[in-house]
Amino acid sequence: MENNTPPNIILHKSKEIIFYISNNYKNPINIDLWKKELNLVDYKGLIIHSKCIFNRPPEIIFTVMLNGPKSIAAVLVIDNKPPFAAV
Repeated sequence: MENNTPPNIILHKSKEIIFYISNNYKNPINIDLWKKELNLVDYKGLIIHSKCIFNRPPEIIFTVMLNGPKSIAAVLVIDNKPPFAAV
């Protein structure tokens, strides 16, 4: 089975990778494999399910995630740990 790395944003300064996974994504979620494919295994992997938020500049993504406006719900999964939801 081929495992393609999903669309992502790499933040070198904070050593983080934000992966976009749609709610309809059917393949297994394997953050460690994707980090390995990108040759960034020492980076933190995060998943975001909102395409609208993903397409914004990275600094806005984190502002939205931290402030959590009621009109936007997003979920992050950090390195295969339980999901963190910002609403």
